[in-house]
Amino acid sequence: MTDQLQPTPDYAPDPSEQSPPPSLSKEERERLTAQVRGTALPTEGVEGGPDGQLAKARAELTETERRADHDAAQSRVDAGLPPRDGDDEKLAAFIEDAATDDEPEKPEPIEGTVIKADEIVTPEPVEEPEPTGTAVALVEKFDVTTTGEVWPYEFLEFKGDKLGIRLPTRQALAAFSLSSSKYVSLGVKNDLTGLFIARHLSPESYGRVFSRLMDPDEDDYDVDTVGELFNAIVTAAVDADKAAEAAKKQADGQG
Repeated sequence: MTDQLQPTPDYAPDPSEQSPPPSLSKEERERLTAQVRGTALPTEGVEGGPDGQLAKARAELTETERRADHDAAQSRVDAGLPPRDGDDEKLAAFIEDAATDDEPEKPEPIEGTVIKADEIVTPEPVEEPEPTGTAVALVEKFDVTTTGEVWPYEFLEFKGDKLGIRLPTRQALAAFSLSSSKYVSLGVKNDLTGLFIARHLSPESYGRVFSRLMDPDEDDYDVDTVGELFNAIVTAAVDADKAAEAAKKQADGQG
């Protein structure tokens, strides 16, 4: 029985059967592990060789898978067990991802022009006109001939203004004289005085007189101004009549 198990004299053993198989390299072990986990990548055509393949495989893992790898590697470190291949990379990759997630976002730049402090121009203050009591105070002197009003009659200089007037006729003076009687009420007298002034002043001159009468900042006009204006108009009419009579006499004497 023993003789039957003896090899024949001419038997030559195969060298591959006598020597043990060679041990796997680090890259081969990682590739084999990746195949078992279902994340194996082809060894050709990938930049970086086997290490690049592992880095790409880790990059394609989800956040949950990377955290699970980190927890497993960290538990081995905490338990004092020898680390497995790739544990250092898993721990470092997880820390790097956490630091990237916590990095604050930088604000987007805003388009605009930077102005230096010494280039800012301060606007000069604008002087506002001083307030006036009425519009009349803006005109120092009134001249009816410059207002555009056409007035074909006489003119009178009165308290700094050139007014357009009409010389009253003799009957107008007689009517006004009768209105001054003691038998005429004060209200009628005031109405007749106002009527006389209105009919013997041009429209622009009438507005000027009463504007100055109602101006609280007017110093030259007072309660006696209307009477003074009436006397001035009457005096102008009397002077005109005298001049007309003198001219007539002179004409008759020459004739």
